Amino acid sequence: MKSFGTKKPVLFELLLFIIAMAAAVILGVILGNVNEIRNMSMALSRIIVTLILLVIFRKCFRNERPLAGIGYALPALLLAAWNAACGLAFGGKFELPDAEVIILSAAPAVFEEVLFRGILISNLKENGKSDMSAMIISAVFFGLVHLTNIVGMSLPNTLIQTGYATVIGLLFGAVYLKKHDILSVMIMHGLIDLSSHMFVNRSTVITPAMLAAFAGILLLVVVYSFVLTKNGREDSFEH
Repeated sequence: MKSFGTKKPVLFELLLFIIAMAAAVILGVILGNVNEIRNMSMALSRIIVTLILLVIFRKCFRNERPLAGIGYALPALLLAAWNAACGLAFGGKFELPDAEVIILSAAPAVFEEVLFRGILISNLKENGKSDMSAMIISAVFFGLVHLTNIVGMSLPNTLIQTGYATVIGLLFGAVYLKKHDILSVMIMHGLIDLSSHMFVNRSTVITPAMLAAFAGILLLVVVYSFVLTKNGREDSFEH
């Protein structure tokens, strides 16, 4: 008999995301009472919750091939380079990342990749979805959860971030389906986030030319993701 996660993978993912986020917030509040880690309490709580998820859903990750997909994930560096270019172009001050910045960048990467690539794609495949469908569904779901950023962010910026997250979701979903390697997509996701933290006090104004370049990069990533998935996976996605 199929489990709830396999029968209703999207609904299950929504409930799991809500529960995981709630657990992270509660744990973050508890950790925040410790002065030494107050600034990183939410990041550390996400990492802890992720470790728990990895134990609970270890079946989804039992055939992992660490770093097998790192080459396929390299286009993610285009997005990291974009963040760095924007930092330089708009007067940002470069700062070498310290331990806190690295943890702040790694936390959403490990948390989101385990949820939206590892667990969701695993359940979608068990449900009988094709690779293409699994990639698209997981990416759209990943993008839509970023609509929650409307709290504290303007609507246009929220919509841009939602679209950006969807494109990233397509890329990482394609890589994960190709090589069943959660570690590589975690690393690339973390590098994208890290690149946005390495330039401080920069202007937030983006010129039309820069916006056009950004749209071009996103289009290239989308095309690459679909081509990669259409060509099929090299390894079995059995659980």
